[in-house]
Amino acid sequence: MATPVWFAEAHGTFYIYSLAHAGKVKRIRHNPRVRIVPCDVRGNPKGEWVDATARILDEHGAARGHQLLNQKYGWMKRIGDAVSRLRRRPRVVIAIDLV
Repeated sequence: MATPVWFAEAHGTFYIYSLAHAGKVKRIRHNPRVRIVPCDVRGNPKGEWVDATARILDEHGAARGHQLLNQKYGWMKRIGDAVSRLRRRPRVVIAIDLV
């Protein structure tokens, strides 16, 4: 299922975040194999699909992922963080590595 996401990359690993109970998180828990593709803001593919493996990070890894995402997206991400905290919506950080 195609799902555009914000991401940050470090050392060949892509970091994304999502609500903990989102469909993509459930799918990754069931099967870590994913496919990724660059896309525009509407999710329209702009390149070739690539096989990858996803994993949900522990607290330490999630902190690093949020740090990278905050550096890339700045105040827009921080506003989203604040809204999630106010609504008490738990989130997870997912690391994606190319196969």
